[in-house]
Amino acid sequence: MADQAMRGGVRDFLEREGWPFVISCGLVYIAFLIQLVGIAATDENLNPIIRPAPPAWRFLGEVGLDLSTLAPLLGIFSIYVVRSPFTYEAVPAKRRFVWGMALASALLAFAEFYWSWSGHPTWLRGFVG
Repeated sequence: MADQAMRGGVRDFLEREGWPFVISCGLVYIAFLIQLVGIAATDENLNPIIRPAPPAWRFLGEVGLDLSTLAPLLGIFSIYVVRSPFTYEAVPAKRRFVWGMALASALLAFAEFYWSWSGHPTWLRGFVG
């Protein structure tokens, strides 16, 4: 019974907010997870732990760098989707959660971009060693 209610809640959320919102926020959070894995794969001197890095590992690092470069646009797009007129039909209590999620995504997106492009992306070293 609870499982069916959960599926209904997720389905209602997707119908109410739409796939563009979910995908744009999701990509921001995926880029953040990739950055955390890259940071965790370095030692205290920011040298990669895994040497030589397998090709799939390097590919993951490049995807993370690309996503963190696009993250500010995705964060701004998620706010744009929330602001669009068709979303105001929802209950205001549910809108607070979505606004919070969109604003958190935008702030995280700019932090990811800054971390990746403030000099050299040290988190990427964990992937390309």
